[in-house]
Amino acid sequence: MKPVINKTEFGSITVDEERYDHDIMITLDGKVKKRKKKLSNEASEFLKNKHCKILLRPTPEAIQEWNKTEGNWIGLFHITC
Repeated sequence: MKPVINKTEFGSITVDEERYDHDIMITLDGKVKKRKKKLSNEASEFLKNKHCKILLRPTPEAIQEWNKTEGNWIGLFHITC
């Protein structure tokens, strides 16, 4: 089941009531992991080559999109954007 992102503030993000003080990645199987800084620059090109849809939004808007969408998604979330 896809986790719910409860809220974000500058410097933190809360997912399924657990607060994270670092950027995160949510995997296809719903696991929350620390985002590797290098990943975001390479990820966009990789996903374009795989013909995947990419949505770039400020974190508060990205959270709204994340919570209302269904299906399998991968999310990268910055806590300072």
